[in-house]
Amino acid sequence: MDPCSIAAGLIGLLDVSARLSGKARRIAHTIKNAPAQILALENELEDFRLVLNEVQQAQEQIIAARDVALPAVLSREIERAQRETDELEETVDLVTSTGKNVGIRWLRKQSHIYIHKSRLREIRQRIQELLVTHNAFV
Repeated sequence: MDPCSIAAGLIGLLDVSARLSGKARRIAHTIKNAPAQILALENELEDFRLVLNEVQQAQEQIIAARDVALPAVLSREIERAQRETDELEETVDLVTSTGKNVGIRWLRKQSHIYIHKSRLREIRQRIQELLVTHNAFV
Protein backbone atom coordinates (compact mmCIF):
# COMPACT_ATOMS: atom_id res chain seq x y z
CA MET A 1 0.00 0.00 0.00
CA ASP A 2 1.49 3.33 -1.04
CA PRO A 3 1.38 6.45 1.18
CA CYS A 4 -1.79 7.74 -0.47
CA SER A 5 -3.48 4.38 0.08
CA ILE A 6 -2.48 4.40 3.74
CA ALA A 7 -3.92 7.91 4.11
CA ALA A 8 -7.13 6.96 2.30
CA GLY A 9 -7.43 3.80 4.38
CA LEU A 10 -7.05 5.77 7.60
CA ILE A 11 -9.64 8.33 6.55
CA GLY A 12 -12.09 5.58 5.60
CA LEU A 13 -11.51 3.75 8.88
CA LEU A 14 -11.97 6.93 10.90
CA ASP A 15 -15.25 7.55 9.09
CA VAL A 16 -16.67 4.06 9.52
CA SER A 17 -15.54 3.83 13.16
CA ALA A 18 -17.26 7.16 13.89
CA ARG A 19 -20.47 5.87 12.27
CA LEU A 20 -20.25 2.60 14.17
CA SER A 21 -19.68 4.39 17.45
CA GLY A 22 -22.79 6.49 16.85
CA LYS A 23 -24.83 3.40 16.00
CA ALA A 24 -23.62 1.63 19.15
CA ARG A 25 -24.60 4.71 21.16
CA ARG A 26 -28.09 4.63 19.60
CA ILE A 27 -28.47 0.95 20.44
CA ALA A 28 -27.42 1.66 24.02
CA HIS A 29 -30.01 4.45 24.30
CA THR A 30 -32.73 2.34 22.70
CA ILE A 31 -32.31 -0.67 24.97
CA LYS A 32 -33.12 0.02 28.58
CA ASN A 33 -30.30 -1.04 30.89
CA ALA A 34 -28.03 -1.53 27.89
CA PRO A 35 -25.92 -4.66 28.16
CA ALA A 36 -22.27 -4.17 29.03
CA GLN A 37 -21.30 -5.55 25.60
CA ILE A 38 -22.87 -2.55 23.86
CA LEU A 39 -20.94 -0.14 26.04
CA ALA A 40 -17.78 -2.21 25.55
CA LEU A 41 -18.27 -2.02 21.77
CA GLU A 42 -18.66 1.73 21.93
CA ASN A 43 -15.52 2.04 24.08
CA GLU A 44 -13.51 -0.21 21.76
CA LEU A 45 -14.55 1.84 18.75
CA GLU A 46 -13.48 5.04 20.51
CA ASP A 47 -10.12 3.47 21.45
CA PHE A 48 -9.71 2.33 17.86
CA ARG A 49 -10.36 5.86 16.59
CA LEU A 50 -7.75 7.26 18.99
CA VAL A 51 -5.12 4.85 17.68
CA LEU A 52 -6.04 5.70 14.09
CA ASN A 53 -5.60 9.37 14.90
CA GLU A 54 -2.15 8.58 16.31
CA VAL A 55 -1.23 6.76 13.12
CA GLN A 56 -2.51 9.66 11.06
CA GLN A 57 -0.35 12.08 13.04
CA ALA A 58 2.74 9.87 12.67
CA GLN A 59 2.06 8.94 9.06
CA GLU A 60 4.76 11.11 7.48
CA GLN A 61 7.40 9.73 9.85
CA ILE A 62 6.25 6.17 9.24
CA ILE A 63 6.43 6.54 5.46
CA ALA A 64 9.79 8.34 5.64
CA ALA A 65 11.24 5.67 7.94
CA ARG A 66 14.07 3.66 6.52
CA ASP A 67 12.29 0.52 7.64
CA VAL A 68 10.19 -0.41 4.62
CA ALA A 69 8.56 -3.24 6.55
CA LEU A 70 6.68 -0.89 8.88
CA PRO A 71 4.48 0.73 6.19
CA ALA A 72 3.83 -2.71 4.68
CA VAL A 73 2.78 -4.24 8.01
CA LEU A 74 0.72 -1.16 8.84
CA SER A 75 -0.99 -1.42 5.46
CA ARG A 76 -1.93 -5.04 6.13
CA GLU A 77 -3.40 -4.09 9.51
CA ILE A 78 -5.36 -1.24 7.92
CA GLU A 79 -6.73 -3.63 5.30
CA ARG A 80 -7.70 -6.12 8.03
CA ALA A 81 -9.39 -3.32 9.95
CA GLN A 82 -11.29 -2.22 6.86
CA ARG A 83 -12.67 -5.72 6.30
CA GLU A 84 -13.54 -6.09 9.98
CA THR A 85 -15.28 -2.72 10.29
CA ASP A 86 -17.25 -3.36 7.09
CA GLU A 87 -18.50 -6.68 8.46
CA LEU A 88 -19.22 -5.13 11.84
CA GLU A 89 -21.17 -2.31 10.25
CA GLU A 90 -23.29 -4.77 8.27
CA THR A 91 -24.13 -6.64 11.47
CA VAL A 92 -24.86 -3.46 13.45
CA ASP A 93 -27.06 -2.22 10.61
CA LEU A 94 -29.13 -5.40 10.92
CA VAL A 95 -29.62 -4.63 14.62
CA THR A 96 -30.51 -0.98 14.06
CA SER A 97 -32.72 -1.51 11.01
CA THR A 98 -36.08 0.22 11.09
CA GLY A 99 -38.80 -1.15 13.23
CA LYS A 100 -39.09 -2.22 16.79
CA ASN A 101 -37.40 -5.03 18.66
CA VAL A 102 -33.87 -3.66 18.60
CA GLY A 103 -33.27 -5.53 21.85
CA ILE A 104 -34.25 -8.84 20.31
CA ARG A 105 -32.13 -8.21 17.21
CA TRP A 106 -29.23 -7.31 19.53
CA LEU A 107 -29.63 -10.60 21.38
CA ARG A 108 -29.54 -12.50 18.11
CA LYS A 109 -26.43 -10.73 16.78
CA GLN A 110 -24.47 -10.02 19.95
CA SER A 111 -22.15 -13.01 19.55
CA HIS A 112 -21.23 -11.87 16.02
CA ILE A 113 -20.67 -8.33 17.23
CA TYR A 114 -18.53 -9.60 20.12
CA ILE A 115 -16.31 -11.52 17.67
CA HIS A 116 -15.87 -8.43 15.48
CA LYS A 117 -15.14 -6.29 18.54
CA SER A 118 -12.50 -8.77 19.68
CA ARG A 119 -10.86 -8.80 16.27
CA LEU A 120 -10.85 -5.00 16.17
CA ARG A 121 -9.19 -4.98 19.59
CA GLU A 122 -6.47 -7.31 18.28
CA ILE A 123 -5.90 -5.06 15.26
CA ARG A 124 -5.83 -1.96 17.47
CA GLN A 125 -3.31 -3.56 19.80
CA ARG A 126 -1.15 -4.63 16.85
CA ILE A 127 -1.19 -1.10 15.43
CA GLN A 128 -0.31 0.29 18.87
CA GLU A 129 2.63 -2.13 19.06
CA LEU A 130 3.79 -0.94 15.64
CA LEU A 131 3.59 2.68 16.76
CA VAL A 132 5.49 1.99 19.98
CA THR A 133 8.18 0.12 18.08
CA HIS A 134 8.42 2.89 15.51
CA ASN A 135 8.63 5.59 18.19
CA ALA A 136 11.36 3.68 20.02
CA PHE A 137 13.59 3.87 16.96
CA VAL A 138 12.81 7.40 15.80
